[in-house]
Amino acid sequence: MTTYQEILETLQLQLQLNIELLDLAKEKTQILKDNETSRLMALSQQEERLVRAVIDAEKKRGKLVAKLNWGKDRLENLVEMSLKDAPELAREIQMTGEQLKTVLEELELINNLNDKIIGFVLDQIEFTKNVLLSDDSPTTYKKSKGNYAAEAQRLDKKLFEDKF
Repeated sequence: MTTYQEILETLQLQLQLNIELLDLAKEKTQILKDNETSRLMALSQQEERLVRAVIDAEKKRGKLVAKLNWGKDRLENLVEMSLKDAPELAREIQMTGEQLKTVLEELELINNLNDKIIGFVLDQIEFTKNVLLSDDSPTTYKKSKGNYAAEAQRLDKKLFEDKF
């Protein structure tokens, strides 16, 4: 098996793994909307396993490209070099790389959406916590150390965070 064939196989593996990650990201969106934390934890473990596999495949691809000894690690350069050295594989490498790029772009969009959903949920949790933990004593004017018109300051317990 040539180095270009190994690179193609590695790119195909990366494509497959990222498609699986994309499917999990879409599932995660629905899980977040449904507020199913137990399913979220199980899905996160699957994601972690897939991410490790993607990293391993990327390291392997990097070593294979380094083995070619031409110093450039971009897909366009890889296609250019494969056209010279292995023209029968060049088109397949290019198509697989383009598919991988498309999947990664969609994965990024969905992961950004999931991050926003998680941020929104965390803000709601923080707001609820602040409301539930607030003291019921009034924060209006009261007698304070002989000053009858002093406003009661409650710096240690805030209803809202400073960001609100």
